[in-house]
Amino acid sequence: MPKVSVIIPVYNVETYIDRCMKSVLEQTCEDTEILLMVGQCKDDSLNRCITWQKKDERIIIVSRKDTSLGDARNYGLKIAKGKYAIYVDADDFIRSDYIEKMIAPLEEDDTIEVTCCGFAKYSQNGIEEQILPLYEGEMIGEGFWDYTKQMGYGVVWLRAYRKDWLLANQIEMFDGCHEDDAMTIIMSVLTKRVFYIKEALYFYNTENSESLMHNAKGRCDYCKALAFAIDYLKRKNIYEPYRYEVRRYCINGIRGMRKYVGYNREFDETVIAFLTEYFPEVIGDINFRKQKKVELKGKTVLFGAGADGKRFLKANPEVPIAYIVDNNKKLRDTCICSYRIFGFDRLLEEKEKVTVIIASTNYYYDIAKQLRENGIINYIDISGYFVKKMLTTKMRMVVLMNTPEHSNIGDHVIAKQEEKFIKEYLPGYDFVEITEAQCRNQRGLLRRYMPKDAIIAITGGGFLGSLWYENGERVALDILSDYADHKIIIFPQTMFYEDNERGQRLFEQAKKVYAQCKDLTIFLREEKSYHTALSLAGETADCHLIPDIALSLNGYDKGTMKKEKIAALCLKTDLEGVLSESQREALKRCVSKYYGTIEQTSMFDMDIVTKENRKERINRKVCELKKYSLVVTDALHCMILCAASRTPCVAINNVSKKIEGVYQWIKHIPYVRFLSDINRLDECIKEVTSCKEKKFEMDYEPYFQQMKELILEKEQHIGREKNEYKKIF
Repeated sequence: MPKVSVIIPVYNVETYIDRCMKSVLEQTCEDTEILLMVGQCKDDSLNRCITWQKKDERIIIVSRKDTSLGDARNYGLKIAKGKYAIYVDADDFIRSDYIEKMIAPLEEDDTIEVTCCGFAKYSQNGIEEQILPLYEGEMIGEGFWDYTKQMGYGVVWLRAYRKDWLLANQIEMFDGCHEDDAMTIIMSVLTKRVFYIKEALYFYNTENSESLMHNAKGRCDYCKALAFAIDYLKRKNIYEPYRYEVRRYCINGIRGMRKYVGYNREFDETVIAFLTEYFPEVIGDINFRKQKKVELKGKTVLFGAGADGKRFLKANPEVPIAYIVDNNKKLRDTCICSYRIFGFDRLLEEKEKVTVIIASTNYYYDIAKQLRENGIINYIDISGYFVKKMLTTKMRMVVLMNTPEHSNIGDHVIAKQEEKFIKEYLPGYDFVEITEAQCRNQRGLLRRYMPKDAIIAITGGGFLGSLWYENGERVALDILSDYADHKIIIFPQTMFYEDNERGQRLFEQAKKVYAQCKDLTIFLREEKSYHTALSLAGETADCHLIPDIALSLNGYDKGTMKKEKIAALCLKTDLEGVLSESQREALKRCVSKYYGTIEQTSMFDMDIVTKENRKERINRKVCELKKYSLVVTDALHCMILCAASRTPCVAINNVSKKIEGVYQWIKHIPYVRFLSDINRLDECIKEVTSCKEKKFEMDYEPYFQQMKELILEKEQHIGREKNEYKKIF
């Protein structure tokens, strides 16, 4: 009896099936059976499966009459003989140790039900992006979101399941598109012990046009899949304790799907039918919010004295709450944070004179319905309140958008210096910061409440182009599209589109968005990006060459810090890195000739960095770099922080060549050198470490003044024939 059953649905994948089968058969764990669930293919997929079956007796072919992934997986599980079940899509492939690593936690601990790893999006151009779990190791969770929030993608593949556990719970998959979403809801309720592996062991193909996920008609299955999951939970009598979490998941999913499909009458009809049957209380609020903007007037009343309300009050003591209302009679006449709690009847006495903040994630729609039915229409949720409050001011504002909430210190240096520039050089404007998460999750609210005269600023960095599409470019394009009528500035950026079919396609897609902007100024931090921007948006936008704003850092070269006889390697392992493993080892050997101790460091902080703690985390990273006698890096902002802190540094290029480009602004600094040829590393180490005079000489004031003048310029630059290029290196 095999230990692992690998279930692979097959449908029109002749282009990819060989790669998939090769990866499955060459696993380090060989104790497997491979179940090929072959649908009614229109190509040569079946014959290719037969060819593979002749080569390996572990392969079993099951011919099916339909094309449904859910049905294929359900039947595959019924006939599977393995102790563990793993699902692989036939157009994807897996790393050679995928099965071994995925079943190891299940083998070691009988109480673990599921294992989950990360994955890489893959195309003919290689890896596009890696998605990893937030947590590593075993997680014991009783809550619905413990499972759901670990991965941004709710998929059936990417996991190894204990087969007996699936069968004992009678878990089946929805027979249609979006079976992944139905499975995610079911698993979020049932799983209690999950083991997460923070490695990208699975490779997800982004190019298969025959994939069922590209079937537009299948989008209308979305609500059917959600209903399938809810009906399962009802049959098991486990729905009611999770109803509010499931409702939230479904509504968030519907909103996301609505953005994806655009206006689609058939899809909208399925949504209304689904909500009417399962969550009728939501219908009225959705229609209501389309028609009305909330006005912050009169007294501010908090509705909800539960966990959400308590967190709100403790985190926001400055909000002028008059009193709290809650439907729980046991809480009446008690206090939270010195605020008295009243019943709903108190609110009815002055319903036309208040703004109600609903402080309950789970009960929001129920409270909203209660308010509307009693004639109280001026209500808002917590997120909406802060967006409205943030964007309500008597002064014009500069809204800095898409700032980081992740742990990359370099991006936070950029955001910190952008805030400094806006506050010091544009004193007649209020400063508002909108993070990347807020841009994604509160896009509609931001559009609704954004003042028409606000200046929109997109944070700088290196995310424009095809390299970081999901985590940067797409958000930037959404901002440009949403605020095309506003004055928009993009702080110094790298703009890089790969020289392949995907890069060209995304370039043309972006070009259409940029062309819609009526008053756009783009600052580019290196010459190559400047020329890319001219090609992309030069006919409608002002493009200017300006140094990376992180080079405006000052004060870190003051004082002395004892340099230890330690070197550091700060080398990237993401999509931007170009060094092979052998080149990394060669670098290390070369550095070890001069330093007995070599440490590995990174520009990523150990914890999440927020706008509240970014200054402290930047200082901590600078102090770390200051202790080294030498740093060798291919991370742009590691080079910049070394320059700012007088730390000898040798910098190496990455895939977008941005380090070479930005280095031109600081090539006069003798203790920082750009290395174009790795064979010259010895020479560069001697040069930067022998430098006696270490002074960070970078006068950013002229560039701040230039940006200020361009931003405040009243004339709109529309339809110009060309941009003047002034070389200022």
